[in-house]
Amino acid sequence: MPEAAYLEPPENINPSIDPLMQMLNTLVPPESVVIHDIFHNKYTCPTSVSARRQIQVMREFDKVKDLDVGNVTLDNQNIVTAIMKLAVNEDVLEALSRCFSIAHPKVLEQTKKYADESEMEYEDTILAAVDLFALEEIITAIVPLFLRLARRTGQALKAITPV
Repeated sequence: MPEAAYLEPPENINPSIDPLMQMLNTLVPPESVVIHDIFHNKYTCPTSVSARRQIQVMREFDKVKDLDVGNVTLDNQNIVTAIMKLAVNEDVLEALSRCFSIAHPKVLEQTKKYADESEMEYEDTILAAVDLFALEEIITAIVPLFLRLARRTGQALKAITPV
């Protein structure tokens, strides 16, 4: 997974801001990420999508927040690991697959076409992405979408919130 670049944290961070927001504000997602399907085909995925797709991805991931998935901590050292731990829950896995399908439909369609040509069986449902991509590849393709949105939202809130 390509490494995110880090910025120096601002000196005047409001201590009441959630630590996760502080961590997200220091991450700068790349403009694109490279992922591979299970056939080792390489795809370059953008790390930003249209507002409509952002909202759809957020709605899918929002369904996960009420699930009992145990105590998982997110910080800049283990965000991918934490999401992978969450993904053992079938509902979370389905949400990740839907997020990928919404964010990168052309990549998924290309992989499905390749799978069909290779006579590879996969579940042609919302779970197609998790049948055709490794979990870490799916996470690599969707996590930057959240990081970019969270970072920008944090910057906007900081600009309008008195310190």
